[in-house]
Amino acid sequence: MFKKVISFLLFISFVSTSYASKNSSYSSKKIHLKKWEVVHIEFKSTATKNPFEVKFEAIFLQPNGKELIVPGFYNGNNTYVIRFSGNQTGDWSYTTNSDIKRLHNKKGHLHISSEAFNNCHGGIIIDKENPQYVSYEDEHPYFMTAYEFDWFFALDYGKKEQTETVQILDKIAENGFNQMVMNVYAYDIRWKKDPKIIPAHEYGKPNFFPFLGSNTDPDFSSLNVDFFKNLDKKIELLHEKNIVSHLMIYVWNKEVNWPAMNSLEDNRYFDYIIKRYQAYPNIIWDVSKEALAYGRCDEPYLKERISRVRKLDAYKRLLTVHDFKFCRKNSELVDFISIQNWNTELYHVMTKCRADFPNKPIFNIEHGGYEKSPYEVFIGSYDDPKTCLRRNYVCAFAGTYSTYYWQANSWSVIITDIDALPKEQQPKLNYYNHFINFFQKHEFKKFKPSNASVSWNLTDGNGKYIMFHPSENNSVRIHVPKPANGHLNLTWFNPHTGNYSKTAPLKWASYLWAYPPKLGQDWILLAE
Repeated sequence: MFKKVISFLLFISFVSTSYASKNSSYSSKKIHLKKWEVVHIEFKSTATKNPFEVKFEAIFLQPNGKELIVPGFYNGNNTYVIRFSGNQTGDWSYTTNSDIKRLHNKKGHLHISSEAFNNCHGGIIIDKENPQYVSYEDEHPYFMTAYEFDWFFALDYGKKEQTETVQILDKIAENGFNQMVMNVYAYDIRWKKDPKIIPAHEYGKPNFFPFLGSNTDPDFSSLNVDFFKNLDKKIELLHEKNIVSHLMIYVWNKEVNWPAMNSLEDNRYFDYIIKRYQAYPNIIWDVSKEALAYGRCDEPYLKERISRVRKLDAYKRLLTVHDFKFCRKNSELVDFISIQNWNTELYHVMTKCRADFPNKPIFNIEHGGYEKSPYEVFIGSYDDPKTCLRRNYVCAFAGTYSTYYWQANSWSVIITDIDALPKEQQPKLNYYNHFINFFQKHEFKKFKPSNASVSWNLTDGNGKYIMFHPSENNSVRIHVPKPANGHLNLTWFNPHTGNYSKTAPLKWASYLWAYPPKLGQDWILLAE
């Protein structure tokens, strides 16, 4: 049994890049925050029962008069935390509610300024104008482009300085990626490993675990708080760089020794993650990677997990399941559809999926393109950089979203110092910088697939067209309504360099042909 409550202490700590919290003794003074800045309100107390099972929450009164009930969590060393961020300017107040007397009915006040934290635009939401797109909470456009990094949690584990984490995050951020698909925990891959992998790049079989004990000798009776404190650092850094954490809570094919489904230990782990990370605006929930693929869980289990999220998550972050079979059958339970499809004719697959779900965004979380690296980690169906890039464009031209994979980051092999690699071994991340910049400049959510040419096309419905010119073609045939001025302005975009050609007029006719600046490569044509 745990000792009876003997003391109470309240102090406040703010998220910071250095992870050294700014602490102050509790007082009646207001906490001053920026919009979407995360604060940790910490309470010290012992408990007479398992501290992870203590009921603890705070009821926040928002400036608009509505309540926001935020669950707290145990953070080790007799510490309980309410983690909070706010999206409304003005004065907030809170009152705690707990089944431990010393944690109950504690009151506090906050003020949130109109200034956004670090240029944050808030959480990711379904676009208010068109439910097949997503946007930021403040309605700023969000062209969802994800970077797969399953073992991201393992970088710099136990280290005060997050040197390698920052090194690779800087590279990812500078190339425009705005989402990271990541596991809470994974142990090892099941397939054969490249014998060339050096130990410094091998992150499989980590010697740490979300529970007590180890993955090979687990003790599920309690959670390993230090593991989650390390994960906090990753989520905080992502938040500071305005990158969304697409957090996959489970993974079945990475040799993790999980507790039994629906057991007390399983529920404790799952609920703890929702309680601990929901206040971060940069969170998207994903119940499990390839959820129904390995026989570990079934549809009722996934439905029950989703209901747990909906009950616990005060912030209503977006939720999906990395399993198209489940999403297709239970689309009303997820906020967007996740599909994994490697089909060569990907455009037709994605446009059909979009047509089948007219009120949901579509996200191809794994399209079979795994760009080659110094190591052969998982080849999939496509590893050529330009082919992998094209498949992301294909998804975009179908009006859907996609994910990028580089073999030396996506699984248990991690190379963080990309610039130190020989040029020919470096991933072509600049391709995606151009990709993301293009669909920010030509705002993605304003376009939808069309039949303006024989290639893949998008139109804004107001006379502007975007057409994909595959490397195999020698021209693009255009068939669009006659513009009022009788001609089209044509501009070519090079997806490999990010450069635009000079705009040139073309007299309209029922059928037109446009010729790229150079044959033998993919191009994008803008016509208006």
